[in-house]
Amino acid sequence: QRFRTGGGFFRTFELNTRHEITTDLDGLLLTRESRAQIQFETTGDHSVSADAINNFDRLSAPFKLPHGVVIPAGNYKWNSAFLHIRTSQRLPVSLHLDTWCCDYYNGTELRVRPEFSFKPSEYYEVEADYDATFIRLPGGNVDIHIFSLNGILNFTPDMQIGVQAQYDNISQGLGFLARYRWEFLPGSDVLMAIGQSAVIPGTDFRFKTTQASIRVTHTLRL
Repeated sequence: QRFRTGGGFFRTFELNTRHEITTDLDGLLLTRESRAQIQFETTGDHSVSADAINNFDRLSAPFKLPHGVVIPAGNYKWNSAFLHIRTSQRLPVSLHLDTWCCDYYNGTELRVRPEFSFKPSEYYEVEADYDATFIRLPGGNVDIHIFSLNGILNFTPDMQIGVQAQYDNISQGLGFLARYRWEFLPGSDVLMAIGQSAVIPGTDFRFKTTQASIRVTHTLRL
């Protein structure tokens, strides 16, 4: 249900529910997620939402997480919460924050994902993401950290360079990609890309795969 205000600080106010159910061919319940949400958006394009979630999962076989942590087979019910905050993308500096909390199967989970964007002008922008998950189970603990960085430099409306980099502590893998694009004619462009992957076990840095490509596209008009 959505409500629109006549002015002031709030633009919209919403109350939502969602239910997702998965069964097998015999109608046996396998998974269920029931969610209630409250959400509002301001006239300045800021938004906040909060969800209360009830989960059910029937595991017919053990489920393995990183580091050898195992969730035994069985039927699991748990409650969790989700919080979303996003500031206006029109600002030079903006924030997007998602947080998941509390129960997780027969343990607990806390996941925090902040995303910062810096866009002072139309010529360049930088975005930094951090995705952290902390799982605590009777069979052990799992901490997952993912870092990513994206940047765009616009020389002109038709020419830009973009870079992307990401690292996670589970695979200890680092990936890097740089792309150059130039639209020299309407409908015709040059795209050059180079990518590099590496692993960082401890204090070492080991290069793995390097890839490069060049693509020229030209549109013929008759």
